[in-house]
Amino acid sequence: MPPPPSSGYYPGDLQSAYGLADAAAGFSPGPSAPTVAIVDAYDDPNAASDLAAYRASLSKATDQNTGIAGAAIPPLCSSTVTTGCATFTKVNQSGGKTYPPGNAGWAQEISLDLDMVSAICPNCNIVLVEASTSSFANLATAVSYAKSLHPAAITNSYGGGEFSSETSYNSTYSGTATTAITAASGDNGYGVEYPAASPGLTAVGGTSLSYDRTTSGLTWTQSVWSSAGSGCSSYEPMPSWQADQGVYSLSSDCTGRQTADVAAVANPSTGVAVYDTYSETGWLVFGGTSVSTQIIGATYALAAGSGTLQAAPSALSVDSLSASATGPTTGIVPVTTGSNATCGDYLCDAADSLSSGYNGPAGLGTPYGVSAFVTSATTSTGFGLTVTPASATVTQGNVTSYTVTVSPSGGFDSSVSLAEFVIDSFCHDHDQHHRWYLHAGDLRNERQSHFPDGCHPYLASSSDCGFDAGHAERWQGDEKGAALQGASHSKCFGREYDEYEQPTRRGQRGTANLRWLDLLRYSRRVGHGHDWGQRAVRLQLQHRQDRRVVCDSYSHRHGLQPRKRRDDIQHLI
Repeated sequence: MPPPPSSGYYPGDLQSAYGLADAAAGFSPGPSAPTVAIVDAYDDPNAASDLAAYRASLSKATDQNTGIAGAAIPPLCSSTVTTGCATFTKVNQSGGKTYPPGNAGWAQEISLDLDMVSAICPNCNIVLVEASTSSFANLATAVSYAKSLHPAAITNSYGGGEFSSETSYNSTYSGTATTAITAASGDNGYGVEYPAASPGLTAVGGTSLSYDRTTSGLTWTQSVWSSAGSGCSSYEPMPSWQADQGVYSLSSDCTGRQTADVAAVANPSTGVAVYDTYSETGWLVFGGTSVSTQIIGATYALAAGSGTLQAAPSALSVDSLSASATGPTTGIVPVTTGSNATCGDYLCDAADSLSSGYNGPAGLGTPYGVSAFVTSATTSTGFGLTVTPASATVTQGNVTSYTVTVSPSGGFDSSVSLAEFVIDSFCHDHDQHHRWYLHAGDLRNERQSHFPDGCHPYLASSSDCGFDAGHAERWQGDEKGAALQGASHSKCFGREYDEYEQPTRRGQRGTANLRWLDLLRYSRRVGHGHDWGQRAVRLQLQHRQDRRVVCDSYSHRHGLQPRKRRDDIQHLI
């Protein structure tokens, strides 16, 4: 194991600067931990050993410059380490184990990417997908394979100039509901690159990250990195999530897709420590939007481990406190100083930032915590709810109604929406336990093995528990007088405020579009003579947030270029 380096930011520094330490410690390593898929070109034969050395050297390491102590970084899984470890897998662009030729320049990029994901999300699993060459076609193939793995995030630290046919590749570089894609905005200053311009991913800009030590402690400050890419796309029309939201200027300055979306440290003069031995002797200091792209991608993975990932870039523009798009986004800190050119407006100059805090090189700003990357935060500082009663019981043959009282605390005085409630119930006739969910407005069943028609028993007939159409259970919510109520044997699910018309088959999620009904008052009716008992009701109420995510970037004619920058002044031998 190499000794820790004397220059470059450590994992503890980055987690401190971006408020990610709690999220990083919020889940354990293992098969169920989120996965980050990293797409690069060519092979790094030393990728696994260099990554293991980085993680071992900087686990619990204290940066001698900042004085910040880092947390433990678990080892990589191996034949001798099988528990409490993170997995690392390397594959080619098709998922095979025959790797492309090695390349010293891309090996540095690979080391940088692997190390930054490990720094931000040490408990995450990592898959490295190596494209055969740096051509657009091969890198896009690698991204397609990465998407087939359904990771929490796919990162792309490369990019190139826009080209007229780029829109035909947007589907490849578009994230899904469960996979965020990030891409580098570029290291050449003002100007748009692809795939960062793709509207379905998060384009990541760059900052300079500095710290000040005072008697009260260490504080972090950020400004626009002068080489971060930004601008207005020449080929990608402005996506609806930019055109419809008040955080962007909709003047003649730009009618196309605007980049970047968010940012993190990228200046090599305030760079990060990286370990590489394929063409180097060990510790290096790197910058570039390659660094920031991995930081944001790993932040999405932390969000997946902390809550429900919102992987669409449009959600980054929404103020979670007001659910509007007209103000600063909670969980993102605007960058207000610095520029990457003299373009005369917010697309290059932080001094001209919009009221939302948006500017081109840094986007909406840098993350602080993961709240901007999840649909609903699992916890909120200073915010609490007391639910009374915490549970209730309905006995066989009875009709029982009760009201749930929610008392907010911690200075919170806004409205509260129901994010999830769980009903633990028991079908005595068959001695089977079932759990029902209403989560983010969708009804789903954890176990349906004893319901042949696939319907939820409290919404329709089920002979297993003795219900029929005349004794369907009912749930009512009083928002806009809407009633969510059961119907007949063949009617299980449908649209909001309508009858339930589509049965939910075994193992599938319900299609009821209930959104965020304020189901703070509801009743339950049980048919007479049927042996059904409710064991408990547990309410978990969370503040409403609407979140989404963005993705990655690359070049067309001459092969895509990695977006790393090496700081030769701080180069460590």
